[in-house]
Amino acid sequence: MKSLEDWFFPKNGRLAINKEEKCAKACIVERPMEINGEVKIRPMECTFKGDGYININTEGLEYVTLNVGNLRNMLSLIYEADDYYNKI
Repeated sequence: MKSLEDWFFPKNGRLAINKEEKCAKACIVERPMEINGEVKIRPMECTFKGDGYININTEGLEYVTLNVGNLRNMLSLIYEADDYYNKI
């Protein structure tokens, strides 16, 4: 069964490589949380440059909440992006 994050964001946690721009990006979705009585699901655009780091766009967010699954996924994506950049 799909999680809410995957239902609303089907590419959640998957690396997308734009070969023309030589750019790797991913959408990481925070776990659903209640804010002021409403359930929020907030996506974060992440960019990978092949340097072992992840750039998380936090524009419009007051804070970021990540769970262990998000962190493991981010680490995996860093390695995947580094592999891609090492091949080009």
